[in-house]
Amino acid sequence: MRRSFYLALAIAVFGGFEVKGQDAKYSTPDDLISELRALAEDTTQTPIEKRLSVAQLKATSINKKWQYAELLASILDVELEVSLDNTNEANRKLKPLYEAAKSFEDPEVHLRLDMSQIRIDAALGNFKSVKVLRQKLLEDVIEITKPSIKGDVFVAVAESQYMIAEYADAIQNYRFAYQAYAETNNDSDKAFVKLALGNVNTDIGNPTKAMTYFSEALKATNAAGDQFLKSVVLYNIGNTHFQQGEYELTINSLSLAKSISKEINDEIGIAWAVKRQADAHKELGQWQFAIDGYNQVVDLFAETGSLLNQFDIHVGLAASYLGQGKFDKALESLRKSEPFLDKLQEASDRDEYFLTLADIHAAKGEFKLAFEVISNNYDNLKNAFYLDRQRDIEKYRIQFDSELTDEQNQMLLSENQLKNLEIQTKQEQTKTLLLISILVLMLLLVVGFLLFKQVKNRDLFKALALKDYLTGSPNRRAVLDSLSLKFEQAEQGSTELIVGLIDFDNFKQLNDKYGHAAGDKALQAFSDTCNQVLRKQDSFGRYGGEEWLIVFDDIEFGKVFDVFERLRHFLNEHEIEGVPSTHQFTFSMGLAKYDASLDDNMESLIKRADQSLYLAKSEGRDRAVEWSEQA
Repeated sequence: MRRSFYLALAIAVFGGFEVKGQDAKYSTPDDLISELRALAEDTTQTPIEKRLSVAQLKATSINKKWQYAELLASILDVELEVSLDNTNEANRKLKPLYEAAKSFEDPEVHLRLDMSQIRIDAALGNFKSVKVLRQKLLEDVIEITKPSIKGDVFVAVAESQYMIAEYADAIQNYRFAYQAYAETNNDSDKAFVKLALGNVNTDIGNPTKAMTYFSEALKATNAAGDQFLKSVVLYNIGNTHFQQGEYELTINSLSLAKSISKEINDEIGIAWAVKRQADAHKELGQWQFAIDGYNQVVDLFAETGSLLNQFDIHVGLAASYLGQGKFDKALESLRKSEPFLDKLQEASDRDEYFLTLADIHAAKGEFKLAFEVISNNYDNLKNAFYLDRQRDIEKYRIQFDSELTDEQNQMLLSENQLKNLEIQTKQEQTKTLLLISILVLMLLLVVGFLLFKQVKNRDLFKALALKDYLTGSPNRRAVLDSLSLKFEQAEQGSTELIVGLIDFDNFKQLNDKYGHAAGDKALQAFSDTCNQVLRKQDSFGRYGGEEWLIVFDDIEFGKVFDVFERLRHFLNEHEIEGVPSTHQFTFSMGLAKYDASLDDNMESLIKRADQSLYLAKSEGRDRAVEWSEQA
């Protein structure tokens, strides 16, 4: 790889005296390890700049025979290769590190190795390995206390889910990652999650939301001074324009991304931008621009091992040569994409290959072959379900029918074969009509299936929007929706309404003493307790932090205090991981009953419950207090 050559040359020229100077700089392994960790979190340097520093630190650790420092330097080197999409080089360097890590009992080391491996395997199409690693990482993340590492694990898992279109799971894990990163001061990590969520929204057909995430990511990268990540965000903005068919905007956005990549000597970043610009030129029918762009980067992507990019480039070249009428070159380029077909996860990617092959046959006048390519690979088309592809099928069918008609006209010239011709014509028509009927039936089935999936996905995302990500209970929005309905009924005099606002007592001390993971488990236990204790007509939800809102429907006021006691009793019966059984949970509850003379809206009712909660806290906690003028 060209960039690796320049790095090696720099080390060869300067390494002789640079490393000797560094050897004197570090008196203990901890000094060097501290610098490695600072380097990993530094957002002012690009990955390219960091690689040279890592190489020098690794050389120092080898000279001083500090094996653990050498291992950490090697792991950071692999992580930088992965971030630069140098997949083959990263995979080559990673393999021996698993063996070296066996000498050290450091869970963080093994986690970092697994995170690099899952990204490499996903890029190389090794999805069986990805599934195993994903399960292992999700089990290991439970024991992690360091927020930055926890966030990194969730990001690695989410990326692997995103690559195989498991969008709901990917969104959930990106949110877990963002929650972990919120405990750090690293704006780049949070910007990366925003960027990833933008990409997910692009793929699920929500470009407006995607652009909002990209805009937030850009602000964060500017705050962090992270030029590398900024170029990646600009690339993905261009990619979203491309998905929307806004090809001129695609080219402009990618020009900005390419400009930054050139400033920081990021060859891979330049290659990604050039490749996507070539895609846009192809869609605009600017064939030579597309061909020049693809040829500029094809060798570099082959070196990195980027599976999908290599496939896309060869298919893109085939389509561009076809646009120029160079059928042989088009077919030659398409054949180069065939080794990647079986490793592609998305049906739509394989669809591009078959449709381009059909287009080449059609352009050469081989309409029957074009039609056969489309019909033989209909399962692939069914999964991708592009309407313009259906029009292609109809076009090739009509052209094939025209060929049959021409053959029939030729046969009519011979009167001696007229009878045989009529029989053959009827047979061909019957076959054609049967084939068309089958295709129409399959298309109807596909439409029905995809509509079903669309409704199912919509319901899934709707459900996610009303659930609290941590406890699985209704969230603030859900419980307020429920209260809104009950409030309207109370205004009409059809029901009695009482609102309770609960807040854990001394929750911060719990987190400080036993850790945030224990606090999370306590909140989950309280959600389970509410499901056990509350009646079916009551509703509840996590209002924020450790606060919960309960909506009591048609209940006597005195019985609410009984509910309060049962909630406390059942919560303390739970075995909560990380919290000793001797620990007794208490909480305070403020109550307010709907009063038409006081409550013009439900916010007024909640405010009175909040005032009661404040009074319960001030009176010593661990009690339920009804609203009064005193509150």
